[in-house]
Amino acid sequence: MMSNDLHAMPAPSRPVAGSFAPSIADFEVDELPRYAPCGAGDHLYVRVEKRGRTTRDLIAHAQRVFGLREVDIGYAGLKDRHATTRQWLSLLNVPTDRAGALDDDAFRVTEASRHGNKLRVGHLAGNRFRVIVRVPDDGDVSAELETAHAWMAQFAARGLINRYGEQRFGAGGRNADDARALLQRGFRGVPPWKARFLCSSLQSELFNAALDERLARGWLDRVLDGDVLEKSENGARFISTEAGDQARFESGEVAITGPIYGHRPHIATTGAAATFEAEVLAAAGLDTDALRAMGRHAEGTRRPYRAPVREVAVTQVEGGLELRFTLPPGAYATVLVSTLLGES
Repeated sequence: MMSNDLHAMPAPSRPVAGSFAPSIADFEVDELPRYAPCGAGDHLYVRVEKRGRTTRDLIAHAQRVFGLREVDIGYAGLKDRHATTRQWLSLLNVPTDRAGALDDDAFRVTEASRHGNKLRVGHLAGNRFRVIVRVPDDGDVSAELETAHAWMAQFAARGLINRYGEQRFGAGGRNADDARALLQRGFRGVPPWKARFLCSSLQSELFNAALDERLARGWLDRVLDGDVLEKSENGARFISTEAGDQARFESGEVAITGPIYGHRPHIATTGAAATFEAEVLAAAGLDTDALRAMGRHAEGTRRPYRAPVREVAVTQVEGGLELRFTLPPGAYATVLVSTLLGES
């Protein structure tokens, strides 16, 4: 839960004067599993440290090493290429004593156990990040440390504006446009993983459009009639019909969610929220027929407009500042850092 008073924390007076370039030395991500493997079952769970490679690279490597089909491999979330990351995979019918066969220059298995079910996307509690912000040689590191503390305190109190990061949209931001082309010509001949990946980029673009429009209208922290709210305690969702829901939001009891448009009806259906979310879809040149065309590749859901930021710490290191923090699944460390640096 975030601050007991959403507006109690004043905004920092300026951004941090520094820079961040994702790299295996300056960017670390640790996946936090939702559950531990039980020790028995058909699936080998391996925790893999990867350096400078994508999760898709890791999956392809596991297919080659063990002769598996893609469907035999499970993962909880995609992890960055330009980073040192640690995440879990599940491998069907691979003996435990073969886990180390995955090791090479880019991948290293650090844990292995067995479980009864395949690991699925979303089966994680969150991600823990370590980020190094570089301060120029002529900069005042002590002053930037103080400013960074103010920013991180605000994130901890108010949450992070939960925008999808640029890496979601691929080189040149083309992924969403490629998804629009697929909706026009159909998905025949496109691997299912690629269809899901491209459709998720379009969904992300639409969510960001809704978020940015609420920001522009001054509605990001305002509960509209018909908004779909999410309880911070357990994630349960309900439709806002009470004026008192604004106070519940400001206390951190509930979060306002935005639409991840998809073929199932996860769009607000009543009140000002329904009107707003229909307007966002129309402004993007799409309609419910286009959403239905995504089919199983994009079912749709909801996403909070703000994400909680936990386990916050800032320390001075050689050449800059070290930030440590934890975000829920799907929230972007790069968005937090670009906000802190005044780049978004």
